[in-house]
Amino acid sequence: MVRLSIIIPAYNVEAYITRCLDSIVCQVSDGIEVLVVNDGSTDNTGTIIDGYAERFPFVNVIHKDNGGVGSARNVGLDNASGEWVLFVDADDWLNSDAIVYLLNELCSHYGVDIFCYGVSFISDGVCMSSFLPSLTKTSYPDVDTFYSNVYYHGEVWCYLFCRRIIDEINLRFSEGINYAEDGEFTFRYFCQIENSIVSIPVMVYNQLNRIGSAMNTEMTLASLKDHYRVILNIIDFSENNHSIYASGVIRTQIEHYIRCVCQNKVNFFSAMMIYYELLKLLICNISSRTSIFNYKLVSKIVLFPLILLR
Repeated sequence: MVRLSIIIPAYNVEAYITRCLDSIVCQVSDGIEVLVVNDGSTDNTGTIIDGYAERFPFVNVIHKDNGGVGSARNVGLDNASGEWVLFVDADDWLNSDAIVYLLNELCSHYGVDIFCYGVSFISDGVCMSSFLPSLTKTSYPDVDTFYSNVYYHGEVWCYLFCRRIIDEINLRFSEGINYAEDGEFTFRYFCQIENSIVSIPVMVYNQLNRIGSAMNTEMTLASLKDHYRVILNIIDFSENNHSIYASGVIRTQIEHYIRCVCQNKVNFFSAMMIYYELLKLLICNISSRTSIFNYKLVSKIVLFPLILLR
């Protein structure tokens, strides 16, 4: 029985995929499957991952035309057979014994809908920051309690997802969006949680901040539009499904966007274009979206140019 499916989308990562896969295959083989989706790479990524599939029977490689990270993750979900799903980016890696620890947690907890764990953010070989959801193992009875105690992260590699929930609502990533695309997926998943959420006080994941990655690329108009589309998708979903969590999630999305601006990672004119789109959305729909746009969120949007010009 496969307990854990590890899904890795891979595109032109010949310099990083070996470290990623080595951090996984050296730990354990029983109860896991590794699905590496080659998203039309033009370098040696395909050859490298094929070599792992030949040496390790639990590593499965899927080659496809380039369609973006969301498309690659969807192919992984379509082929996953594990009870739980872990998403790993091809330039990131897991800590030693992380999989063994996660499998033990899965065996010791029942009635849990999602697990979260510690993440380290690495740049130039140095841990620049880290996220640890709690100092002790904590079980939150519902989403409200979790939101009240843990800072919400939209990145899918922060969580261990239950595939039953994913399949029940046929949850998939929006394709054609290459920036912040996992924020919508995570939000929709959280809206389906009925049981407890368990935070594990262990560092599991290492996220590499590298030049050329989606997390570290200077925000262009295209990436800003992607982020904007994610916010719109969350708003539409929350209104159609009466979600009470949308305001906090949207606020987190906009706060992340503002942080990118403050870190000089965004072009001024592109930032202003997306600002006016957000403002137009606010003005045109304020009467019907009052449950989504609280006063704090509105003030952040209205004061946005002051942040850019300071």
